[in-house]
Amino acid sequence: MYIELYFIDNFVMNLLILLLAAAVLKRRTTVRRLIAFAALGGVYAVLSVTYLHVLMTPILKPVLLLVMSLAIPFHSIKAYALNVLSVFLSTAVAGGTAYAIAAMFGSGESGGVVYGGVELRVALFTALLIAVLPRFIRAIQRKNSVRRVRIRIEHKGTVTEVSGIVDSGNTLCEPLSGKCVIVLYAPELLPFAILPIPCTTASGNAILYGFFPEKLIIDDGKPHPCDAFVALSTQKLSDSLVPETALPYIIETDIKEELQC
Repeated sequence: MYIELYFIDNFVMNLLILLLAAAVLKRRTTVRRLIAFAALGGVYAVLSVTYLHVLMTPILKPVLLLVMSLAIPFHSIKAYALNVLSVFLSTAVAGGTAYAIAAMFGSGESGGVVYGGVELRVALFTALLIAVLPRFIRAIQRKNSVRRVRIRIEHKGTVTEVSGIVDSGNTLCEPLSGKCVIVLYAPELLPFAILPIPCTTASGNAILYGFFPEKLIIDDGKPHPCDAFVALSTQKLSDSLVPETALPYIIETDIKEELQC
């Protein structure tokens, strides 16, 4: 048994278990976090069959379960307990499936370790590909379908230009006027942000502060004036969030220009 192959098999199995557990709980986690904990589990498996056989004892295996459950984000003890239960059940499903495949092709279990040939390894990598590929394809599709714009703000002598994307999830409106709100990060505009704008995020209710700029231009290949409020985020954003409701203003401007011509 090549130890590097044993590590890879366990790494892939751990990654599948964590992906399954996160999917069952409907919680998002980062790829780096999953890879880190899957690799940790792989190192544990290698050490248990080489130098530290004591790690194979039944009393220590639950410790690994508790550690692996940290791979899925949680905000309370109850949520962590659900993590542990989900990882345990996912381990039972994945481990049982791996044992069945190994037994089907003449391999089996010895000392608590499931041994399998090329067939089991192919099955593991195929399952990982099936689990990861749809997410990868969706990420590429979202990236290609994103409508990018440039935003220029002029207010009381301050001129700011930032990049932005048209975000269908941004339904924020200024409560008094009903105008849509563009969310962006621009520290130089903070002195003008005095109007409170209530909003709801994934973490709960919050208050953003914004203002109505003297001049707001959205450039999607051609500059258009936009009649919208600006709210400033205290956290750095890679792109400003332009609501789809800002687009009718652009469309109306295009119609007026065509009629004038």
